Amino acid sequence: MAHVDDQRVARVLDALEAQHPGAQLLVNDPWSIYYLTGFYADMFERFCGVLLARDAEPVILVNALHQLPEYDNARVAYHADTDVVADAIAREIDPTKPLGIDTVMRSGFLMPLLERHAASEFFLGDFAVTAARTHKDTAEQELMRVSSAANDVVMADVIKLVHEGVTEREIADQMLSLYRKHGCEGFSFPPIVSFGANAGDPHHEPDDTVLKRGDVVLFDIGGRHRNYCSDMTRTFFWGEPDEETARIYDIVRRANEAAEALIAPGARMCDLDRAARDVIEDAGYGKYFTHRLGHSIGLQDHEPGDVSLANEQVVEPGMTFSIEPGIYLPGRTGVRIEDLALVTEKGVEILNASPHEINRTGRNKRRPSRCRSYNHKRDQPFPSGNQSPAWAAGPPRPRRCTRRSARGLRDQNGAGRCQRPQTARRSRETAGAIRPSTPHYAECPGLHPGKAAYRPPASYHK
Repeated sequence: MAHVDDQRVARVLDALEAQHPGAQLLVNDPWSIYYLTGFYADMFERFCGVLLARDAEPVILVNALHQLPEYDNARVAYHADTDVVADAIAREIDPTKPLGIDTVMRSGFLMPLLERHAASEFFLGDFAVTAARTHKDTAEQELMRVSSAANDVVMADVIKLVHEGVTEREIADQMLSLYRKHGCEGFSFPPIVSFGANAGDPHHEPDDTVLKRGDVVLFDIGGRHRNYCSDMTRTFFWGEPDEETARIYDIVRRANEAAEALIAPGARMCDLDRAARDVIEDAGYGKYFTHRLGHSIGLQDHEPGDVSLANEQVVEPGMTFSIEPGIYLPGRTGVRIEDLALVTEKGVEILNASPHEINRTGRNKRRPSRCRSYNHKRDQPFPSGNQSPAWAAGPPRPRRCTRRSARGLRDQNGAGRCQRPQTARRSRETAGAIRPSTPHYAECPGLHPGKAAYRPPASYHK
């Protein structure tokens, strides 16, 4: 038997009655209906809604095409295609009480209710559902963590698809299978893959642009795990970037980390945006940061609420939103770095583990040297099945690999066990921004420039 979430309904009605005592609410947004009832369907031209009122059981109004299970704490009211939908809705509404309606309610359903005087007055009431959905409960927070962890793994896999001569569309076409491989139902939004000058367009759609040496490679990707969305952007370089692009990357990285360092209950959304924007403006690129700093996220990739100069809302525990500063030089280049933040009681948990350090993939193999871990020369092809554009040759390494990573240090022959245990996740209640520990990398860390274990700057911790 199905069940409407009583706690979520109570939170919605509390928010509603704080502004409209005694009112009722008709919820139409499909994801808000799912949030309350566990039922989701695209209605297209048909009607579906949930009617909420204090001291009354919820009523789910739905076309008979969709046969729902029996609910133990709600009533399902069906109507058919041949019924007058406005009459079916009006029968459930108390005409003596105000009615809050959803922003997404179609005028074809709303206008007949107005003509019938189905309620004593009408007002926009979906703010009440937005208030509840903004603060993720414990179960939702864990789903957001799992979704973002899968996104980290997919990002690592996507980098391996990059090679000279590949097109944006060819990489984008392979992403859906990667998300499904790692436990996601699909995309949370169509992936953005941008090479070179295309990165100067924040919402570029993948096309037949071919990757060439020196190009920026920007991935803005996200998946949906048990209906909860992830969203992350990383910018890489195929070979060595030009001087200005490398400088822009560092500016954007510092802007991202400046904003994340401020996230804590009591801060304002506009202050987070200002912290990141100041870094970019002080560097002389203010006019090239053309969007807000972030957006709320959960069941939808873009939910109501944002991180912008116009939003003075106070940050509160349970909120999840993106931090994604960027600099875009139209027709030339662009950089964006995006993380998801989950606000805790004492600080913030950054949900993405992918590092911020600059990553130069596919660099020229200039001088031969011997990697003791794999016993092959870097000017020779990599072993079959292990080819990866994330393997940058770089300068010759010393006999003993001394780069730190989550995998630790190896002896000079690559044998033996990891000499340092995997970094443990820090307490989620630590004040300041927290970045999850970087997962193991299967290959020798000496072959992974930019993939050392992430070390947050001192400003991350109070």
